[in-house]
Amino acid sequence: MKKLKVFPKVFLQIFSILIILILFIHLMIFLLFPRIYIESRKSHIVEKSDEIARNLNGRDIKFIEETLDFYSKNSDIGVFIKTNNDNNSLPIKNTKIDLNSSSNSLIIEDRMIELNTGEKLSIQFVSTTDINKEAKKLSFKFLPYSLVISLILSIGISIVYAKLMKKEEIIKLERLKYDFFRGASHELKTPLASLKIILENMQYNIGKYKDRDFYIGECIGIVDKLSHNISQILLISKLENLKDDQENINIGIVLNEIMDQYSVLIKNKNIKFSNNLDGEELYIGKSGLNIVLSNLINNAVNYSDNGGVINVGSRDGWFYLENSCDSEINIDNLFEMKFDLNKKNSNGMGLYIVSRILSNYGIEYRIEKSDIGFVFLIKL
Repeated sequence: MKKLKVFPKVFLQIFSILIILILFIHLMIFLLFPRIYIESRKSHIVEKSDEIARNLNGRDIKFIEETLDFYSKNSDIGVFIKTNNDNNSLPIKNTKIDLNSSSNSLIIEDRMIELNTGEKLSIQFVSTTDINKEAKKLSFKFLPYSLVISLILSIGISIVYAKLMKKEEIIKLERLKYDFFRGASHELKTPLASLKIILENMQYNIGKYKDRDFYIGECIGIVDKLSHNISQILLISKLENLKDDQENINIGIVLNEIMDQYSVLIKNKNIKFSNNLDGEELYIGKSGLNIVLSNLINNAVNYSDNGGVINVGSRDGWFYLENSCDSEINIDNLFEMKFDLNKKNSNGMGLYIVSRILSNYGIEYRIEKSDIGFVFLIKL
């Protein structure tokens, strides 16, 4: 599955967090609502009971009956006159109550009033509510507003964060290019100076440099290396484009395409090449993977002696490329830019570019010594 770019990725993360938070809040409302609602409802009924009893005090029985009937029909509180025949009887059948529900709350308040005849009359206030139903109603009432607010906040935060990330990434790439060009330009002076010395000695027929045919070949070799290094330097300018293009790429397919370019060199040096890949994939940009594998193979071929070995495969979730080489090579300095006419003292830019590209894609890598030389590992 292709990874998302910064904005949608951050948006989904923030929106998911807010949704979880909202659902948690609504769940808490649903759980705590009954207790709070009952207390509030009870206070409301007590207040209404006192108010109605006070207004009906001293009225005639007919007015009281009509008033209570009208109020009961137009209110969620039922009011009934208690008879002396059955003081414990409540007219539940006339109340709005679901007898099959286990979450009904029944609140009863009794009030004693005096008729205009001086006779005492007991009236009863009855309220029933399905607490869970009310809790759901309240929760669903505010849920759309919560979702809209979460959506707006997620978009806003994602836009700001994406801009900050992009700015930081641009600064990082500019610093990378600056450091790269500074180091490369400094290190390229060495082969250029050597080339100049050889040509000047050839010009004046000094010592061994009288053998012009031999040293012309040496100069051509130096120029070829410089040409390759300059191409690598120009390649760094493309690093800023090697982003947001990741996909799952079959390493073996790309490697086979690259190996066609090195088949002649491998054959001439009698290098034994072993490919143990079996459909492994790496989440990276295709251009980036081409550059990484090309530089790794080029480095392995250059450092392998005649009759050397290059092994490629995967183990424990890591892609590896192992090659035989001089055991005296310091692997701690392999990612540094260092050019020298002596191959043993030169690192070139290949592994430096590889490390920069993998870091740019956020891919873990490392290099280790092995029984035959060293092995380069990339986390799949």
